[in-house]
Amino acid sequence: MKHKPKITLLILVMFLIAQLIGLCLINSYEKYYGSKVNETREKAIEKGIEVVEPNVSITKEIIPEKIEIKKPLDAATITFNIMIAIVIVLFLLLLLSYIGTTTLIKIWFVTVVFICLSIALTLIFKPLFPFALFSVGGKTFSVSELAGISLGGFLTFLKFKKRNVMVHNCTELLIYPGFALIFLPLLNWMAATLLLLLISVYDVIAVWKTKHMVKLAKFQIKKLKMFTGFFIPYIRDKEIEKLKKLKKLKKTKKGRKLKVDVAVLGGGDIAFPLLFSGTLFISFGFLASLISVIFSTLGLAFLLFTAEKHKPYPAMPFITAGCLLSLAIILPIFS
Repeated sequence: MKHKPKITLLILVMFLIAQLIGLCLINSYEKYYGSKVNETREKAIEKGIEVVEPNVSITKEIIPEKIEIKKPLDAATITFNIMIAIVIVLFLLLLLSYIGTTTLIKIWFVTVVFICLSIALTLIFKPLFPFALFSVGGKTFSVSELAGISLGGFLTFLKFKKRNVMVHNCTELLIYPGFALIFLPLLNWMAATLLLLLISVYDVIAVWKTKHMVKLAKFQIKKLKMFTGFFIPYIRDKEIEKLKKLKKLKKTKKGRKLKVDVAVLGGGDIAFPLLFSGTLFISFGFLASLISVIFSTLGLAFLLFTAEKHKPYPAMPFITAGCLLSLAIILPIFS
């Protein structure tokens, strides 16, 4: 087992919660911005609610319009374009980390985190204030969006200034659902499947062959004092036993350093399976996407329970295997 049983279960629970939050946010997006928006408006009008759209919406500006993918070639083209963009971004991060330009990377991370948190929180608040508006200088804004952006800014500040493990992981639960929503309109389930396969191949090469993703992760933790993904430090069992013995002998060593292990799960390992289950949600409904989430969690569980300690593993091949198994169940039933 790669980590302690409790730590392993915590990682799995956090992964599952992030996936479920993502499905809820996708449902909210579909109702208020996506394919079900007209249905939502009609129901509100029937209830006597005045429906007026804001003339300024950051969420609409950031999340692109839905792209109709009719042919397998279209799916392949857009998937390769996204993959190329991902590789370019990672190359730039590696280049900046090699140069040692930490300030620019931090600004980059802060901006991305703020945008993703704002989108996620806006969609959480949207059902509470679906059509409430706030006017300033002739411009009208959605109350839910203002609340989401304000809270997103506050949580971004806490995340990077306070450097608290609890704050870090709680915000990560929202960041990757927000990130997935930005790319979701560009994909269908076929394109998402191809993207999972390409990402899995890349993950294997980046972790086991070139090992540059391992170096990038260490750079984030040691130099930037941050990590893009779940991050759980814990004390080794041997260290706990040593402390217990010292306590019994009534001996203490001032300044004694404890050896700490760290359980991590990269942000891509959270976001990409959510993109896949999100496309299934749109194409086949909630139950199909829930099956995908369960199987992707099982794929991650298989890795964490069978992996060796202190050895890096690419998580995406295992998660992708779970997603593909779910697809083999979903297509005969729902298509």
